[in-house]
Amino acid sequence: MKAFCCLIFLCGITTITSADPALVVNGVKVNDEQLQMQWNSLKLGEGEILTATVNDYTDKLLENLGKMMIKEGADPLSLPDVEQQIRKKILFIHYKGSLKFTYLSVSGLSSLSRSGDSSITYDMRSKKVRFDIPLKLNEIDVTCQFKAKLPPFSSHGRLTGEMKDVNMITSIEIDLNQMKASLLEYKITNSGTIKVHFHVGKIINWLMNLIGDAATGIFKSKINKEIDNVVTEAMQKVVDLVNQIISVSADSSRIQ
Repeated sequence: MKAFCCLIFLCGITTITSADPALVVNGVKVNDEQLQMQWNSLKLGEGEILTATVNDYTDKLLENLGKMMIKEGADPLSLPDVEQQIRKKILFIHYKGSLKFTYLSVSGLSSLSRSGDSSITYDMRSKKVRFDIPLKLNEIDVTCQFKAKLPPFSSHGRLTGEMKDVNMITSIEIDLNQMKASLLEYKITNSGTIKVHFHVGKIINWLMNLIGDAATGIFKSKINKEIDNVVTEAMQKVVDLVNQIISVSADSSRIQ
């Protein structure tokens, strides 16, 4: 049973973007007997838990997810305009105004890759199979237009930024008692760092710092929110496909 469920997951990995869910892994057809032999070759761990590293299959999953994100319009991604109030005290004078970011575009969300080893773990006591995938986004690019008004000061132009080293963890679980897969865990473990670049003519240093600080906070918040949405949705598609394969396999078994 454990080999069968691992096979289901690996098939889901290699066919997530395919209309025909053929049982193919790395270009080679795999059957339950072959997987059973490989899985049974593992030694029984403490607490009756078996674990195997599945980096090649995970890389294929992430490659397919990246293609799916691009196809479905998640990369590049356009974001709504953002406007906020800004303030500055110079000597004894308080200035206040507004800062608006428009035409925000984020690219690079499809470049998901592993940040470490991914693994399949089978817990014989709970009869659950768990797939842990550490993820990372090496670099995300953002561009936008900005317009700052802080009378009598003002500035406008284009901003670009790079967000690096965003790390995540996601876990998918198959409960063999119910024969159902679910997204057990997803979270950002490191929100990364971001740098902002101005593409504008002359600008007062303190105004540039004020805009840069605001942009850094807004970009990081908005991008992390979109990462949450996009990656969670993508991993849920994997779960849905696994459940679909489980259902088809169960129906086939009843017919036989």
